[in-house]
Amino acid sequence: MKKRIVSALLVIAVAFVSLGASALYASASSGAVIVAYGDSIAAAGKWQTEFTRLSGESVINAGVGGDTSADGLARFASAVSANDPDVVFIAFGTNDASKDMDRYVPIENYKENLREMVRRVRALGARAVIVTPPPVVDEQYLTRHDAAPFEEYGGPNGLVSLYAQAARDVAAEFGADVADVNAAFSEHNFASFIADGVHPNDSGYALYGQTAYQAYTGTLAGDLNYDGVLDKEDVKLIRRAILGKYVLSDAQRESADMNGDGNADYADYELMKTGSGWEDMAPSSAFDGFTITASLTAGSMDAAVMAANTAELQRCVDAAHDAGGGTVVIPKGTFYFSTQGVNARGWENFVCFPRDNVTVEGQGIYTVLMPVGQTPGGLDMFYFNEYADSGFKNPLYLVNADFKNFVIDGGLAHSDRYTSAGKGFMINLYKDCDYDNVIVMNTDGTGFGMDCPINCTIRNCEAFGCGKAATTSSAGASGIGMGTGYSEEENMIIENCYCEGNMKFGIFFEHQGRFNASYYTAQKLGRMIIVNCSARNNYIDFGCELGVDVVYRCCDVYADSTAHTKLAFNHHTIRCRFEYMDVKARFDDVADSSAYYYKPVYWAMNKGITTGVGGNTFGINAKCTVGQAVTFLYRLAGLPGALKLVNHAESTYYEDSLEWAQTNGIVDNGTDPNAVCTRAAFIDMMWRYSGSPVVEGQYDSATNWALSVGIMNTVMDSDILRRDAVTILYRYFSPFDKYNSNDAIGLLRHVLFPNDYPLMFRSGDFDKNGVTDSRDAVYLLRHVLYPEDYPID
Repeated sequence: MKKRIVSALLVIAVAFVSLGASALYASASSGAVIVAYGDSIAAAGKWQTEFTRLSGESVINAGVGGDTSADGLARFASAVSANDPDVVFIAFGTNDASKDMDRYVPIENYKENLREMVRRVRALGARAVIVTPPPVVDEQYLTRHDAAPFEEYGGPNGLVSLYAQAARDVAAEFGADVADVNAAFSEHNFASFIADGVHPNDSGYALYGQTAYQAYTGTLAGDLNYDGVLDKEDVKLIRRAILGKYVLSDAQRESADMNGDGNADYADYELMKTGSGWEDMAPSSAFDGFTITASLTAGSMDAAVMAANTAELQRCVDAAHDAGGGTVVIPKGTFYFSTQGVNARGWENFVCFPRDNVTVEGQGIYTVLMPVGQTPGGLDMFYFNEYADSGFKNPLYLVNADFKNFVIDGGLAHSDRYTSAGKGFMINLYKDCDYDNVIVMNTDGTGFGMDCPINCTIRNCEAFGCGKAATTSSAGASGIGMGTGYSEEENMIIENCYCEGNMKFGIFFEHQGRFNASYYTAQKLGRMIIVNCSARNNYIDFGCELGVDVVYRCCDVYADSTAHTKLAFNHHTIRCRFEYMDVKARFDDVADSSAYYYKPVYWAMNKGITTGVGGNTFGINAKCTVGQAVTFLYRLAGLPGALKLVNHAESTYYEDSLEWAQTNGIVDNGTDPNAVCTRAAFIDMMWRYSGSPVVEGQYDSATNWALSVGIMNTVMDSDILRRDAVTILYRYFSPFDKYNSNDAIGLLRHVLFPNDYPLMFRSGDFDKNGVTDSRDAVYLLRHVLYPEDYPID
């Protein structure tokens, strides 16, 4: 039989563009016979699914749970030779490193077994790809293993790391390809990719499959996040690296060097943009109406030059405004500005005063605006606050002023004392204004500090390290901070934005009524929607204080730990909620994925029901108070009501919840919120919340109801722990979270592109007509919107 020889360049297509060359993957199947030869991680078949999605190649599963390299070698003929393979992934090592068990294989024996496997694979005329074993999570691993044999290695993962290196060493000896899963996991908080201490979870299997795919095809130039494609997420990473806000690994730097000059820089950034097909960061090819290019001097911090730059930028903005509207183009370069002066209030300096109908547009990250100087109360780059500066009389809105494609770096602007000023944008009262692809970093105060928007958007923007002059107890100092409450027309969309390392919030809303100002009176807004945004390592990632009508939807929190509060709604926040959140964080006391309360706790976190008791702790063994219990239910209900928005400093976290619960008969008037809640009292609250249905049985109505709906299976009364409270809520409410609009979109994609989007349900035939088609996606969406009218079993 003639073998199909599969080279390291298999299924790579090379596309040459005018600015250089970039390697792009083609996913069409080559017909290669590929064998996944390994232990239980291979046997699960999950990483192979991701590999097939990326490559279009099917994979023969030759994994056996519990196998060591010795076991694998013994079954080589039946598992590998019998399949006449072209490519063999050799994936052993996790069980070999089980030093406390009889199946332990010493590391030198493990290496020799790998060597023999490679020899036999090559004797078949096939290609061997050695896969390093993924890390293990010591705490979970040691719940099933003796710790003593691993002490000399610093724990089980220390020993597994040695086996991973042994696999790399054998690959180097033979010049074989390596799918370095261990390294790919270890570049992240690998515990978030492990389900039970050893086996990957769904995200881990996806990363495993992506890593195998890269080893199979070769390195994709520019794929910095290892997802198998060169796309805008990779462009964002090199952009952050150029700005000094992200450190590329050696492998990433090599991949980012698109032009092969040994550097990862602006030239590679341009090539990555072209190769990804994402040109959102480029300036407009043509401008409507009046256009003026600012004649600024780059690179000089001479006082006269900075003053001239400040005057020139304002001159251009004024000229565009006086022409009836237009665009001010800022060329490539780093431009330094001094203060234009102090605002009418006499305590805040600024560089530029924006005007109606004027767009300020740069050249992406090539255009950097840097305010410079020591000022008494902070130096804003763009300042508009005609409301406050007029003594709160005759307020004026900034209308149709847009900002695109530039960077504001406040690293050289400093205040004598922190006043919450020193922002990238200090805008108060603005209408029909759009911010697109603007980065603000290193400011003394908030990056995007903008109050009371009407019909405005912030898209594709980023905030890094803002609030550098503040502390966590200071006002302001967030990445994106929005004041609200002047008008009931207020509404805004914040989309595809990223905030990292800001002193206070990543994205934050507060009703300005907290200052008891009579002119901030709106009790109801249009809607503030934050969609597809991400935050990492801010003091608080997403939240509201005295917030009104705010929705965080499909947002990600990439917290490395829960030391920082991830989601915070407080102080009379009403009609605000989190929807379909993804909080990538873990509590120290909720690490055992086999615990009955594990899923309920993280379900509660992602629903915004609770963020724990502080630090990295959920408080699984803490007793739940009545105040906590009514707050859980209140947040589940969507924080209904329109309560009074003043005197928040005198309130407690449960004040709104308790008033709501008493008003709706969920608890009796006079209930002590600080008392420890019993199981009976908690069940009674849930029963009342559910409408106090009458259920027959030998116990009281609430208990009979709880037994009938399956949230408890035994009758007992004792103080309820926090872990049990969220578990009971999860059992009752989680079925209603089973499907969402994203599932309907996923099903439609499967119908249109079945090879690219595998079916995510056991059956996609939701309307039960015998086939899975677009009508099922419509039915599923209707179910999400109207579950009672469109039921799903």
